[in-house]
Amino acid sequence: MSLGPAFSKSLRNVFGWLGRILKPPRKGPPTEWTCHVVKMKKCKTPQDLVREFGEPAHKIRTGDLEIWHYPLGFYDGFLYSIHAVSAGNDVNQVYMHMEPGS
Repeated sequence: MSLGPAFSKSLRNVFGWLGRILKPPRKGPPTEWTCHVVKMKKCKTPQDLVREFGEPAHKIRTGDLEIWHYPLGFYDGFLYSIHAVSAGNDVNQVYMHMEPGS
């Protein structure tokens, strides 16, 4: 067995380990908020959303679509909310929205 490939693999492992240790923590929304979005994406109808998560804080109608707004709160200088887009009796899209806030 040659020493070159084993040394190369060990060196890659050390650099990977150092990269994980020295990398600053990733900033983003709290994990429970991202899990909340994943659970909301499983709802197929507006009725499912209301049954599982309650009425949204407000709804905005734009043409055939209705955007439901579920506020989450402030985190790291940003205001986070979940938006659900419905058309008729279907939920077409659920996503997390963020904007700078104070």
